[in-house]
Amino acid sequence: MAQKSFHLPWLSYRSGGGNPVGSAPFDVRPSVPCPRGQGGATVVIAGLVWLASLAGVIASDGISIELIDHQDLSATAIGFGGQYKVGHWTPVRLRLKTGAAACRGHIVLKTHDSDGQSVEFVQQEEVSLAANEERSLVGYIRFGSLESQLSVGFQTDQDRVTRVYQRVSDLATARRSTDPLVVVLGGELPPVTTPIQAAPTKISYAAVAAAEMPDRWHGYEAVDTLILLTGQLSAFDGVTQPQWSALDRWVQLGGRLVLSVGRNGAAVFDSQHPLARFNPGQFVGVRQQAETAELESIFASSEQLSAFDMTAIRNPQGVVEVSIARGNEQQAFWVRFARGMGQVDLIAADLGLSPWTSWSGRISLMPRLIDGLSAGRPRKGLDMRVEKLAHVGYRDIVGQLRGAMDQFENVRIFPFGLVAALIALYALLIGPGDFFMLRRWLALRMQWTWLTFPLLAILFCLLAIGLSRYRDQGQVVVNKVEIIDVDTQSGRVRGTTWAQLYSPRQAQYDLSLTPSGRLTTDENAEVLMCWQGLPGDGLGGLGSPSTNRLTGKAYEVSFRSGGQLRGLSVPVASSKSLSVRWSAKVSAGSESQLVADRRHFLRGEIQNPLNVDLVDAVVLYQNSSYMIDGVLRSGQVVSLNQLSHKDLRWKLQQRVVVSNRDVSTQWDPEDVRPGHVPRILELMMFYGAAGGESYVDLTHRYQSYVDLSAALRTGRAILLGRCHESLSDLSDQQKLLSADANAHWTYVRVLFPVEMQQP
Repeated sequence: MAQKSFHLPWLSYRSGGGNPVGSAPFDVRPSVPCPRGQGGATVVIAGLVWLASLAGVIASDGISIELIDHQDLSATAIGFGGQYKVGHWTPVRLRLKTGAAACRGHIVLKTHDSDGQSVEFVQQEEVSLAANEERSLVGYIRFGSLESQLSVGFQTDQDRVTRVYQRVSDLATARRSTDPLVVVLGGELPPVTTPIQAAPTKISYAAVAAAEMPDRWHGYEAVDTLILLTGQLSAFDGVTQPQWSALDRWVQLGGRLVLSVGRNGAAVFDSQHPLARFNPGQFVGVRQQAETAELESIFASSEQLSAFDMTAIRNPQGVVEVSIARGNEQQAFWVRFARGMGQVDLIAADLGLSPWTSWSGRISLMPRLIDGLSAGRPRKGLDMRVEKLAHVGYRDIVGQLRGAMDQFENVRIFPFGLVAALIALYALLIGPGDFFMLRRWLALRMQWTWLTFPLLAILFCLLAIGLSRYRDQGQVVVNKVEIIDVDTQSGRVRGTTWAQLYSPRQAQYDLSLTPSGRLTTDENAEVLMCWQGLPGDGLGGLGSPSTNRLTGKAYEVSFRSGGQLRGLSVPVASSKSLSVRWSAKVSAGSESQLVADRRHFLRGEIQNPLNVDLVDAVVLYQNSSYMIDGVLRSGQVVSLNQLSHKDLRWKLQQRVVVSNRDVSTQWDPEDVRPGHVPRILELMMFYGAAGGESYVDLTHRYQSYVDLSAALRTGRAILLGRCHESLSDLSDQQKLLSADANAHWTYVRVLFPVEMQQP
């Protein structure tokens, strides 16, 4: 087909599979052959292209692909409510159109990672389209910086349709990886500014429609808290079953949900409604609550709260955070309970309706409701500590973990003095050394320097290569950390793995991770492998505004084959940070029977239900820790009545008594020694229980789902232990990476339900 080119001030378009050139706001690359159109005048065709571009669609008889326009009332193209967070899985909504022929293929999203490498995200499902069909689809991607490019494509067996958006920030607002993001479905919440603005990070609210809800659980990864307002139940009519399943899966794997139920309590608690799964008790009825003095006191408001509709429940599970009087009885107003490894907060009122939207007490209620975002405030001197930490490139504890993992015991590091001495010797030899050797010692003409100079350069190059090989011995080295969480109630296991791969040479890797058969036999385990970002503003950090072009050969993040990285290029003597999340079913039947008394002391027996032994085992519940001596064997049962207990915060802060005063061990945010990894992990796993930012001086908002402090407060006991062996296998091209060259840290947490002792 003859090639036709058109140029407009904001758009370059080339038919017949050519590559466009242009900068604004997008390029269109229809590389799937299309039948020749009927028309002939160049001016006419150019006009049609111009009109189509105004609508955001390039029309042709072939295939076209586009982002759903941000002004479309049905959905927003990227993220939630026009916002997304870098370094997190992000939903991208697309529209596909076919021409006269049917086709099938895969959605391919392309951007760059935090290291500036191009990366393609090949979506899992194959898409089949009939002729002249239009369909809206959702893909998932992880952006590497605040100024990213995006290429959306549809890959068939023959070719690919591609569209490039030069600046994603023009389509949606980019947020830093550690910025809190609260998503609201079912209405809007007025912003709360007074106490939140005083916090170190501003909270972003995003009101979304049903069409914006992800259909995969990892699409919620950037969401800190999801608030569901049920004052207008019609807002949930468009939520599909896959979207409900994804939301529930996200909660059970560590997400946090707030459910606001007032006047529509009967419908929400109906077993046929999808929201019924998030209810903590038995529905009694909807009542008008006129006695509000207790709420005014709890939330420190001098303004009277008007009467409101309230859903009454009985026998709530979890913890009643706030209750209010109604006659002679107490009604649960705020109930916090566990669902899997996540948390659900039920508010028995419509927070999106009057009088709550205008009541001054919201200033106190909302920060408390959005878990931990205002709690655990940093100590005085925040600005000084931020300035002190600026040079390390991170302000989140995950950054400290990455810094500790990016050091390899099997890779020799040459002292700076040796490197400087070699450089000085080289400069000396090619300068005065070459002169004296030719003129004084060998009595040769200086023309011979054309031979001696390259010989010296080659000699030192060979010396550098030899020293490099001596340093790493040609081995790929992997430092790996994994946290395995098992929920005995749901029978689900969640794995979180961080890996730092060092490559001694320029090479490409096809990486995959497989959970150990000792832990689960679920062949349908879902594995998500991707690059790991650095939560900071420094060089290579996710907060860096630098823009990287989509150039060079891209490696592939594949959802189709169990979560693989294909064609990952790692430069010589460099490392690559990876993160993996996986989940599966586990047959971990337990004989544990745990009961807590009114003082929250734990009694009963606990069993190790796994096929692995645990060392340094400890049982955690509420504010207490119970130490288990020796090795806890697989299947072994231990009586908690015989164990000594210690205050949990004391344990996490390693407090000691000095001169009749308890003194905590000061945390050093700059300590990135490999030997410090277990302590970093300990605080990541129970960040809130340790005191949060008030103790660590670092945030924990990037990958905060590993913090199970909330589970300790919602009727769960946690058995924590360390494994000597790794519980997942990292492979390159189906070949297991050498265990002799690896350092690994494996921690297991098992969650058990706890019954409250009846009075």
